[in-house]
Amino acid sequence: MKVGFYLRNQSVSEVDLSQPENGNPGVGGTQFNFVTLPYYLKKHNSNEVTSVIYANAPNHLPEAVEHRAASKATDAAHRAKEDGCDALVFRPTESTRSQGLTQALEDLGLKGIAWGHNVPLPLPHMDVLANSPAVRRFVVVGRERLDQIRDHILFQKSRCIFNGFDSSPYVPRETSTDSRPAVAYVGSLIPAKGFHLLAEAWSSVAERVPEAELIVIGSGRVYDRDAELGTWKIASEEYEQRFRPFLSDQAGNPLPSVNFKGTLGTEKIPLLQKANVGVVNPTGATENCPGSAIEFQAAKTPVVSIAEWGLLDTVKHEETGLLVSQPDPSLIADAIVRLLLNTNEQEKFGAQGLQFIKDTFSQEVICAQWCELFGRVQHNQSPISEPIQRNLFYSDKWLREALRLLKKAVPRFRDVPPLFATSKRGLVRHLLRRSLPW
Repeated sequence: MKVGFYLRNQSVSEVDLSQPENGNPGVGGTQFNFVTLPYYLKKHNSNEVTSVIYANAPNHLPEAVEHRAASKATDAAHRAKEDGCDALVFRPTESTRSQGLTQALEDLGLKGIAWGHNVPLPLPHMDVLANSPAVRRFVVVGRERLDQIRDHILFQKSRCIFNGFDSSPYVPRETSTDSRPAVAYVGSLIPAKGFHLLAEAWSSVAERVPEAELIVIGSGRVYDRDAELGTWKIASEEYEQRFRPFLSDQAGNPLPSVNFKGTLGTEKIPLLQKANVGVVNPTGATENCPGSAIEFQAAKTPVVSIAEWGLLDTVKHEETGLLVSQPDPSLIADAIVRLLLNTNEQEKFGAQGLQFIKDTFSQEVICAQWCELFGRVQHNQSPISEPIQRNLFYSDKWLREALRLLKKAVPRFRDVPPLFATSKRGLVRHLLRRSLPW
């Protein structure tokens, strides 16, 4: 099967993505995965799948994978059809919807596979994907996010496949001799990624572990290289004002214990290996399959975060890290301090974390799942069933499944909005209107 991948990379066109095996060079996880998947399919499954990358900026991409220029999504669809591709994998965004990509796929007779890295999408967009005969699959990168859309019709052609990961560059070659305890944060410095909660927690950590160092990897330019930065040149001025009070000395400069590294590429790996604790988005709000959580564990560094969404998929509480119950700085500080003061637990969680990443997210495992999906799409077979596997009562998952079954059995309930798009009160109102039409 020949598969095209549409890579929207105009905002990071100068970043070298030609060597995926070295690790993420400092771009968003979505863009990186649109390069790594075709690359590792070529490496591990070349007899089953041939890949072509259609990119806004086709420079700095792996030589092993065929790649061509495509200024927008519809151009990628037309080029893929001309090149004899059977399907096009694309990230569904507002731009692909406004360009009419699904209609172009239908007109071309090209099978579409929507790769949803941020789920749920706006309801009208999900409706378009669900109702388009050209969109054969909707791939979600987190099981908890997949369960969140169980009561939307798009779930019927959805599948969960985690993002693949090559752990080889991250595994520490030797034990660090640096005696200073280090806490590392990796992520974009924007409100959705929760750094402000870690900043607020830091004074409590520093009070109990005075020698501890905070290493901050990332900036407000992870997703947009042209974003305007504030006084510290690390995030927008508005966001810096939110966390600067917790990390400033009397002169208004960063505390000596805080080291802002900015956006780093593969040079961040030694810092991940050095860290005793890795902190990932303490809000969990936007997470689907957080790559930073995977990176830390591959470096044998235990993770501290919150028990929400993609963190529930990528971190095993009390096995590979600690997941707090609420986005509370005091809880975050307690978890960090617990690990900093317990080297045996650090080592135990670190070893278990690396094994978990190898077993669950290795490129060989993930590529095999994609090949199975491609094969079923090629032969017009139905998606594999996706039952609830765990956390039945998390985020009203049981109710979403009940609504899915109700809509399937009773046609008049099928236009009831999914739970993620309405409140429980609104849901009850919709159900009553259809139950009592008078």
